[in-house]
Amino acid sequence: MALPPLKDRSRGYEFAASEYNLIFRIENTGYVRYKDKEKGIFYLDPSPYYNDPRNQIYVVKSGEFPPKDKLVEVAVTETETFYGLKEQKLDPILVKYIIGWKNINPNKIRAKDLASTEEFLEFLSTPVKNPNFYNIEDFRYCLGMCAISAPQITDLEKGGVNTVALDTHRDRQKWAAFKRILGIVPQEFRRPSSKNFYKFLENNEEIYPLNSREVNLSYFDVTDVPIHLPIPLNMAFKTYGEYKKSFEEYLPIARAYMVNSLLFQPYVPEKVEKRMENAMYFILDEISSREDIPYYQDIGSVIPKLATSFARLNFKSWVTLNDLKTSTGLWSDVMDGSRHNVSELKKMSTNSLYRLPSEAEVLLKEITELDDAGIPLLLSTVRSNTKLFDFTFDNALRKLKVNGFIYFPSGEKIGLVHY
Repeated sequence: MALPPLKDRSRGYEFAASEYNLIFRIENTGYVRYKDKEKGIFYLDPSPYYNDPRNQIYVVKSGEFPPKDKLVEVAVTETETFYGLKEQKLDPILVKYIIGWKNINPNKIRAKDLASTEEFLEFLSTPVKNPNFYNIEDFRYCLGMCAISAPQITDLEKGGVNTVALDTHRDRQKWAAFKRILGIVPQEFRRPSSKNFYKFLENNEEIYPLNSREVNLSYFDVTDVPIHLPIPLNMAFKTYGEYKKSFEEYLPIARAYMVNSLLFQPYVPEKVEKRMENAMYFILDEISSREDIPYYQDIGSVIPKLATSFARLNFKSWVTLNDLKTSTGLWSDVMDGSRHNVSELKKMSTNSLYRLPSEAEVLLKEITELDDAGIPLLLSTVRSNTKLFDFTFDNALRKLKVNGFIYFPSGEKIGLVHY
C-alpha cells in the first residue's frame, strides 16, 4: 500500500501527535518557514513536513527574526485581517505581528502518539516468522534506528545511519521484506533534494546529496563500503500475504511515529562526549582482535551516530550515558551475529582493510603534532596547517575517521583517538 505524500495527509491518525497539537491545540507555535526573509514574513508550520493549513501568516514588528526551520513560540502583539481573491471568492488571511520569540523543546508540544515505542518496534518485525526463536529485540532496534536516522551533530559529516543487510544465501525475498518494512519512509525522502534522504543499494555506490542533512543508505550484502550498523537477516520471514492486512493497517500510524521522532535533534552533552572516546576503544578492541571482518565498519562515526539515533528513537533532546551504553551493546551483539551471515569468501582481512594510505598517515602525523602542542583540533586549524591539497585532504580526513583514528564530536571539532 502506497501512503499519501506527507503534504497530502488528511486523516488524524496520519499525523504525528505534535503536528496534531500544533494544528488544533497550541497557538503561535511551530516551525519557521519564511515567505520573505528580508521583511521578516513567515509561516509557523506544525512540522517541517506539513505546511500550516490555516490562512495565517506572521510578521516581525520589532526584534530579531526567528531562525529558519526551528521550533519557536512567538509573542503576538496585534492582528489584522486582509482579504485576497481566491477562486473568485474573497479569502481572509490573518496577519499576526510579533515582538519576540523563544525556542521550544519538541517535548513540550508532544502528546502521546497512537503508537508507543514498543509498539513501533514490534511493528517493524511484523514479517518475521516465529520471532521468539531469534534475538528479535536487536533486530527491532536496528530497524528502528535505520528508519528514524541520526541527526547531524557536526559540520564535518552528515547525519544518518548507513546499514547493510547481510544474508549468507543472499536471499532476495528477505531483502524484499526488509525494504517493505522500511515502507514507512515517505516517498519524498527518497529524492536527492530531501533534507532527509534514504536509499536502498545493491552495489557499493555512495550517495551524499548536497542539500541533505541526513543520509541513510541501506545496502544488501555489500561489504566494502563504510557502514555504521550491520543487520543480520538470520531469520525466516512470512510471505507478504500472511501479514499484509495488519501491516498495511498499521503503516500510517508507524509513519506518524517516525515523523514525530525526526522532529528531535538530540545533542551530545560534554560529559557524554568524554565517554564516547572510551566507547570507541571498545569498538577498536573488538575489530582489531579479529583477523577478518564481515563488512567495512565505520569506526569513527558509529558511536555518535548510534547514540544519537537511539536517543531520537526515544524522543530525547540530548544523549544520555544509558543511550551510549545501550547502543554500543547493540552494535556489539549484531556485529558478532553478522559474522555468521556472510560467506567466508566475502570476509575481508582486518589489517588490509584498515591500512592507512600514505596521505592519511601524513595527515595523522600533522594532527598529532597539533594535539601535542596543545592546539585545539578544529577543521579550520588542521586544514590551514596541512601540506595536503584540498581533495587529498578531504579523502585523508575521511579515511582517518572511518578507520577510527579520529572522530567528529560536534561543530567543527576533531577528536584524536589515543589508541
